[in-house]
Amino acid sequence: MGIWLLNQHYLVLKIIVRADSGFINAKFYKLADDESLFYAVSLATNERLKKIVSRAKKAVEILYQHQKIKHQHFISFQVSGRVMA
Repeated sequence: MGIWLLNQHYLVLKIIVRADSGFINAKFYKLADDESLFYAVSLATNERLKKIVSRAKKAVEILYQHQKIKHQHFISFQVSGRVMA
């Protein structure tokens, strides 16, 4: 069943795609934009990415140490002209 058929059958359907960066290309981003799909892409670890997330990681660790409650923290950042959320 194609995305168009899913959207016609389920009027309030929110499609979320989870993928690894090694399998993503320009066709995927175009499809996601054209069909208003939500997506999360797992990026390979590198030093630039570690630097970007280090502040958020520290904040979550401090919250856990003080409140003993597990936290999740989501950030957005720009990679090659695309905002990654």
